[in-house]
Amino acid sequence: MKKVLLYSGGLDSTTLLHHLTKKGDEVVAVWCNYGQKSKDKELISAKFFTKKLNCKLIEINIEEVYKYSNNCLLVKGGEVTQIVKTDNHTKYKNADTELIFRNAMLASVVITVATSLFPKENIEVDLGLIKTPYKDCSSEFVTALNNLTKLCTAGKVKVKAPFVEKGKDWVYKQAKRLNVEIDKAWSCYLGGEIPCGVCPACIDRKIIEGYYANNKRTF
Repeated sequence: MKKVLLYSGGLDSTTLLHHLTKKGDEVVAVWCNYGQKSKDKELISAKFFTKKLNCKLIEINIEEVYKYSNNCLLVKGGEVTQIVKTDNHTKYKNADTELIFRNAMLASVVITVATSLFPKENIEVDLGLIKTPYKDCSSEFVTALNNLTKLCTAGKVKVKAPFVEKGKDWVYKQAKRLNVEIDKAWSCYLGGEIPCGVCPACIDRKIIEGYYANNKRTF
């Protein structure tokens, strides 16, 4: 069975890429440019890890999909995190980072690419989703998408998200076990020279990495 991964270059999908290749699976990774602020940094990470693991990387440009959106995650959107300083206090105010239907749209792109690459093969499309409050990061979403995909491909393509019931801490521990070069995975919502350190994605990484560093946990 052919395996095709929706790949962002972030920690979750990078850990899944290592997980799949460690099992001996040959994986094609698909990275999408949808106009995100972090696209250049994501692509650097995606190229690094796919080269290291000897996986084919396919780059897809779908910027036009969000032509009419001003979501803060996009280059044309506003600030992701506003830093408000008053007297001796500093507050961080995050904008809404939810891009409606993003994971469904990105998964659809990968499914379409996969069936074009392997028209006569059975295919597994893998998503690096983890448990979050967002509906398109839920097991219900994966089940619905898998059912729709099987219907539209006569059962030749199935969709899986092996980490969908796991949290960021579990993924971090898996990454350590798999010897993932975590510092090479780009999680920040911005595309600066270094991670911003204040966006929601950076805060998640700092909390997890700080907890295990401070408690000297083993993996």
